[in-house]
Formats: sequence, C-alpha cells, structure tokens
Amino acid sequence: MLKYSVGLDVSSKDIHACISAIDAEQKVTVISSKVINNTPKGFEILITWIEKTESRKSFH
Repeated sequence: MLKYSVGLDVSSKDIHACISAIDAEQKVTVISSKVINNTPKGFEILITWIEKTESRKSFH
C-alpha cells in the first residue's frame, strides 16, 4: 500500500510545504517541496503546486 502525506510549516512570512510518499515498509520519500509566501497569492501558488505535483505520473 502506498500513502501520501502533505506537511506544512507555517510562519507569519512563509509556508514550507512538502509532499511525501510512504511505502508498505513505512519508508518516506519526498516527492516535492516548496517555500511559498504566506499571502493570499501564496495560497493560490500552493494550490497550483499541489495540483501539478498530484498530476505528475511519478506521484501516482
């Protein structure tokens, strides 16, 4: 079984985001990470980044 995890570290200035895959042996592999400004525009960028990462063939 493969699971996915999204981690967010939010501060007043920025958001550190990470998408990881977790395999059956509980090995965690980082798929993508990004630092985004903590602004309304930053949230738009975050959503777009998640959608693009999700649609990548290696993510599925």
